[in-house]
Amino acid sequence: MHDKFCIIDFEYVMHGSYNWTKAENYNDETLATALDRDFVKKFSDEFIRLYGMGRRV
Repeated sequence: MHDKFCIIDFEYVMHGSYNWTKAENYNDETLATALDRDFVKKFSDEFIRLYGMGRRV
């Protein structure tokens, strides 16, 4: 899976495969947004989990 997400103020999330580069002009990309706090919290929890995994190196 190739998924990226951006959390803004723990109230808004953008997620999908969308590349923020010129490459997006040549690929099929997805981008979805959500304002649901419970849904955004799941992304926040995942970010914290992933960040913690990286710090164990």
